[in-house]
Amino acid sequence: MVELLSPPRLSHELREATGPDITRRRWDIGLSLAGVVIGGVVSAYQTGLIKRLPDILPGKVFDAEQVDASDYAYETLQMPDALQMIVTAISAATVALTLPEAVAAAKGLAD
Repeated sequence: MVELLSPPRLSHELREATGPDITRRRWDIGLSLAGVVIGGVVSAYQTGLIKRLPDILPGKVFDAEQVDASDYAYETLQMPDALQMIVTAISAATVALTLPEAVAAAKGLAD
């Protein structure tokens, strides 16, 4: 059986620990949260909460409004694809937090 960390120890480990594993996990979580923010802005556009997307790239590399309002963006599951992106990003952050311990426990390496 897997021994769970106490809430105070888990809090301390996530906030204060150092090393390559926790650094990679923090990067995974940070990038996932960036995906949530981007997905939130695009979702707001796709659902009519905002009327224009901000142009963040100089010049006209691509037309974000045309891409995010395309038929393809609404095709899967008959809903805006940015909402699906948010679910995927949150799932990735959750996996980054929980999977290393599950793998270690399965290999008998957990504390």
